[in-house]
Amino acid sequence: MPDEGLHVMSLKPLIFAARPTDFVWQWPASFVMSNSERLVEVGLMQRADADRLQSDFRDSAQNPNTVMMTPLVLEIIAEKQ
Repeated sequence: MPDEGLHVMSLKPLIFAARPTDFVWQWPASFVMSNSERLVEVGLMQRADADRLQSDFRDSAQNPNTVMMTPLVLEIIAEKQ
């Protein structure tokens, strides 16, 4: 970023433990569903495996005790100099 004229003001790693009722659950949940479809389309996952994954994921979303860890993302706040 400094090479592009930006001054990094802060860096903060973000990871969440989400339950099905939490808003943040929607982000990884939508990825699991859409990406499994994409993997079938490009031949990297069998249809039966994608169906089983999606079914298991939907079942886990019905259990209020389920906790999913989101992927780590890095929040970067920078300003143009």
